[in-house]
Amino acid sequence: MHDQFSITLIRPNQSRAVRVSISKFWGYSLGIGALVFSILLIALGIGVVQKWRSVQNYDALKVKYERQEQQVETLSLQLETLQSTVSSIIDTQSNLENMLPNRRQSYSKKKINYRIRAFNQDLQVPEGTPPIQTLEQQLGVLNTHIDRLVQHYVYVNAQFSNYQKRLDQIPSIWPVHGYIKSSFGFRSHPILGKRMFHYGVDIPSWLGTPVRATANGRVIAARYIKGLGLSVILEHGYGYKTIYAHASKLQVRANDRVRKGQVIANVGATGLVTAPSLHYEVWRYRKRIDPKPFLNLELFAAATNVW
Repeated sequence: MHDQFSITLIRPNQSRAVRVSISKFWGYSLGIGALVFSILLIALGIGVVQKWRSVQNYDALKVKYERQEQQVETLSLQLETLQSTVSSIIDTQSNLENMLPNRRQSYSKKKINYRIRAFNQDLQVPEGTPPIQTLEQQLGVLNTHIDRLVQHYVYVNAQFSNYQKRLDQIPSIWPVHGYIKSSFGFRSHPILGKRMFHYGVDIPSWLGTPVRATANGRVIAARYIKGLGLSVILEHGYGYKTIYAHASKLQVRANDRVRKGQVIANVGATGLVTAPSLHYEVWRYRKRIDPKPFLNLELFAAATNVW
């Protein structure tokens, strides 16, 4: 009897009991089997849960990867646009720098192309480089070149500012609106009738029309001069001097400082002249030169023609 396990089953509301006996071997076997089955069932449940979590993580990672892939693609397109923009800026900036006076031979087209080619080469990365690392390297190159462009811009802007200030002291506008009736060079004098050299240009206009200074400067004379009538003589610096003759009225006095465009006199017919007009002369280093190149003179033309 001790080699067996007995189990007594009693049904509810019944007096009769059922006894089941099994040997200890099968009892232990069933117990161990039940335990192993329980362990396997628990392990299977854990495995299923982990698998389910792995699937969820995989789906989340897949969505994240696809989102990052789209972002990388978008950034790549933006990077290409920036690359093209920086190349254009290099080209434009180099051309502007090339226009500066005394710098005209510094940047040939070959050198500009070299700068753009060097920039594009710096953007190249070895094949097989991960997209994120590629973007990081290329963004680093862009930042470096943008810093250089900013430095060049500051330099070029300062140079243009300096030359603009210089242009303000160079005759560069019409003293009165009109046309040239008599040019610089030999002509038959309208009053004396002799063939004489005309050292300026004559611009006819209405009596009293404002005469404006063609550059910043200082009044060195404002008086009547024989032959020229009422005249104003300005000294501008850089060797330049201008004369405004035949005025009806003077608006400045000797030693006054004047600005470009400031009214300094009014058109008249004083001196040897047949009708109201302005006789305008440009001098440089005590030599009278043709005023025509100095009418409507802008910065780049000044850099090419008169500096």
